Amino acid sequence: MIGHRGSAGTAPENTLPSFAAAADGGADMIELDVRLTADGELVVHHDMSLWRTAGLRRRIQELTAAEITRLDAGTWFARRYRGTTVPALASVLAWRPANLGVNIEVKTAGDSRGSSAYVRPLLKLVDRVPGPRLLVSSFDDVFLALLHREAPALSLGCLYLPVRDRVRGPAGLARATGARVFICSARQGRPALVGEARATGLDVFVYGVNAVHPARSVRALGVNGIITDVPARLRRSLNRTGCSL
Repeated sequence: MIGHRGSAGTAPENTLPSFAAAADGGADMIELDVRLTADGELVVHHDMSLWRTAGLRRRIQELTAAEITRLDAGTWFARRYRGTTVPALASVLAWRPANLGVNIEVKTAGDSRGSSAYVRPLLKLVDRVPGPRLLVSSFDDVFLALLHREAPALSLGCLYLPVRDRVRGPAGLARATGARVFICSARQGRPALVGEARATGLDVFVYGVNAVHPARSVRALGVNGIITDVPARLRRSLNRTGCSL
């Protein structure tokens, strides 16, 4: 499976244009980052602050969804994306083609309201995506544990943070969060770590895979998903080498 990673502030094509390109390019799933507004709505944005993407020295948590979703978040990258706004998660889910999965990465770092503030706003929206097409992921193990308690049937992905998780490993992280999917970077995706995760029954996704050589390397480890910024190009390149996902 090939997933596309894209959120305001991270993807070259920004928000909805990048998601549309990913769907057209054969991605099985899109990955997006969400943060919580002052009025409790989730918007698709990577950074805590709007400075880098919209030129506004304010944090997501300080403004309402209405204030944020009218901001231009495309010009920062290229003129041709001028007018591309920060989308609400609800609007992305409403746009989603039926065959396109969604990995919602919840970003709670730096939010003074804490992990629990994100649970209810997310649960209001997730029923818009069929279970097999949905994954909720986070670096915040407390948030994942709270979400699992409220909705144990949801598929959760735990993002690996070596300084925190090296000792407990994939199995311990999964037990603490209720996650069924273990997610690590291409640099972290070594045979021992991937093997340990798979041995405990976890699916494994690897992000930051943007070239053929690392894609073939992690595929050889038996991973279940590759998260890339360039799904169409990577699929074409792999097909030329006789390797598919």
